[in-house]
Amino acid sequence: MNHCGTKPIETERLLLRPFRMEDAEAAFRNWESDPRVTEFLRWPTYTSVDDTRTVMRGWIEAYADPAYYHWAIVLK
Repeated sequence: MNHCGTKPIETERLLLRPFRMEDAEAAFRNWESDPRVTEFLRWPTYTSVDDTRTVMRGWIEAYADPAYYHWAIVLK
């Protein structure tokens, strides 16, 4: 398989793109701090946006690996 990494994908209504550090506040507020949302995820519910920033740094660093795929989903 020829991996190409987390490249942006655009549809009529959505943009799938790599995460950016400025996404940390929204990610924390919208799902990472909600125990109902994170109940079945591989990580615990975060209690501070700093937890989100730490994890997001790892995601962003992993984008250097073309076999790594992890998109932010943004409404247009």
